[in-house]
Amino acid sequence: MRGYIAIVHRHADEAYEAEFPDLPVESCIEQNVDAALHRARCALNEFAGRTKRALPRPRPSHEMIKVATRCGAVAAMCILPRPG
Repeated sequence: MRGYIAIVHRHADEAYEAEFPDLPVESCIEQNVDAALHRARCALNEFAGRTKRALPRPRPSHEMIKVATRCGAVAAMCILPRPG
């Protein structure tokens, strides 16, 4: 099983938004990076549990690093969906 990269951006209002560029998962906005990544993990697992088909294959990590750099990410994390 492969992981999905969550990319974290900083908003002007000092909030942090985590998103999965490879998945149609809602972004998660929190007041700090750790909380945004925690909510992103929960959102990914909820999405994986709801979907009736296999998740799409994630892009290779070297491509995701380019995405994170282009969008000015302040953090990124590879998250594995919980099995089953």
